[in-house]
Amino acid sequence: MKVLVVGASGFLGRHIYKHFKAAGNLVTGTFCSNQADPSMIRFDLNMDDLESIDDFSEETDKCAILCAAETRLDTCENEREKSYQINVASTIRLIEQLKKRNYYIIFCSTESVYGGKKGNYTENDVADAINEYGRMKLQIEKYLLDTCFKGCVFRIGRVVGDAGWPRDILYGWKKMAVEGKDICCIRGNYFSPVDVADVVNCLEIACRKKAQGIYNICGDKIYSRSELCYAFLHSLGLQANIYEKDLEEFHFNAARPLNIGMRNEKAVKDLEYKFNTMEEVYARYEQV
Repeated sequence: MKVLVVGASGFLGRHIYKHFKAAGNLVTGTFCSNQADPSMIRFDLNMDDLESIDDFSEETDKCAILCAAETRLDTCENEREKSYQINVASTIRLIEQLKKRNYYIIFCSTESVYGGKKGNYTENDVADAINEYGRMKLQIEKYLLDTCFKGCVFRIGRVVGDAGWPRDILYGWKKMAVEGKDICCIRGNYFSPVDVADVVNCLEIACRKKAQGIYNICGDKIYSRSELCYAFLHSLGLQANIYEKDLEEFHFNAARPLNIGMRNEKAVKDLEYKFNTMEEVYARYEQV
């Protein structure tokens, strides 16, 4: 299989890139500013065309995984025009080029498409994003579904499982506990963390099955932020003063959905996949 990973140098993208290469696929990975691997090709989503990176033109089994985006919620809120250009306008331009070359496309979306009022979200629930990042992702989802594209959308929960990545929330909590710092969590914030290994496995399965539609990609269990923090640190034999504050006390520029716990039954059934538990993930952090 020929695989194009757009945005292969980010947290998720670099795992996807390594996984598909290790599985023996012919993989092209792109980066914009941070070349995580010497074999990756520079590609500016706003400026470059697919011709500059596509060497699969004669292949019939080819898949594009779209990870490139401005993912920082406050940046999307504060720099809307710039973020829109990356997350919507340039992404649609690339998708049009991919469709003309008959790519199977997986768009990496987010749990932030849900408004956070009810929790326990399935793919059939109304997606009512309350911040610009979520709304931009929804625009791409709607565009793809309205144009009857060949591919699927992954609404991905909070990704964990990279014990060496500073933006991994578990890594951050362990570091703070080791340094003797207090850990503050948002009160009433429920979410569905997912192992990065599960995300890349599901992507590979979807590519091979040519899955269609929207999938929540998340672990089986919904956690409050403080509950996950306590369970994780306890598993490592660490202690910290974990306390909660109301969301309003954090003074974020972008709205944060409070209860974005998701259900994964559709992915489990259609992709025939069993997600790892968080307890299985915790062990990776013991030696780091």
